[in-house]
Amino acid sequence: MLLAFAGMLLAAAAHAEPLAMEDFKKYLVKLRDHGVDPMDAYIMNPEGERITLRKFRGKPVLLHFWATWCAPCIAELPKLAKLGADMDKEDLQVVAVSEDFGGIDKVKEYYKRTQITTLTPYADVMTGLANTLDITQLPVTIILDKDGKIIGRTQGAVHWDDTEIRNKMCELIN
Repeated sequence: MLLAFAGMLLAAAAHAEPLAMEDFKKYLVKLRDHGVDPMDAYIMNPEGERITLRKFRGKPVLLHFWATWCAPCIAELPKLAKLGADMDKEDLQVVAVSEDFGGIDKVKEYYKRTQITTLTPYADVMTGLANTLDITQLPVTIILDKDGKIIGRTQGAVHWDDTEIRNKMCELIN
């Protein structure tokens, strides 16, 4: 199982272009009860305070890891921001966590410069959350259910504006 999972992630990472629906389905790895509890790892909120993912319990979460130096991340972030605004009515929280070493100020500056207003800036300054979830490449998206359990994971940029992908997200979180 672990080797198959690693193979899927490596295959997904080979995609330079954002994943289309057929690839999204292929590389979305469903995970349940695999023993990792990301709820204990800290990230920084916009005020520079340490928070855990427990803050987001109660609603499903699309947890997205990205960085300002990652070309595929930069290309998909505006679509992810739109997804966040649109999916709020579906009770899905889009939480984009930067892996930049510049910290929360770098993320806030990037959002301001690129006029991203629908995502809250978060930073994994010490890469604790990324390490807990064994993230070695960016971008990565992890889907958590309302109780904080991991129900899906995909690696690589995704066409977040694709209707079929949005429908799959709604199906997965409901």
